[in-house]
Amino acid sequence: METGSIIQWGIKVGDEVIEGETAIAEIETDKATITFEATGIEGYVAAILYEEGAKDIKLGEPLFIVVE
Repeated sequence: METGSIIQWGIKVGDEVIEGETAIAEIETDKATITFEATGIEGYVAAILYEEGAKDIKLGEPLFIVVE
């Protein structure tokens, strides 16, 4: 996988992100559609950097910003 697309966000600005409990987004790749879950992060969503439907986002690009 080199790129993916945001199918649907599961979060919005101001939402609390809890590791292992928060479904961040549905991401579509060339092979599958997966639910991206919070792992290794907790806090509150400060910004979402891509809109739903954004395509060809490179692997490793930040998708959103979380603050304490």
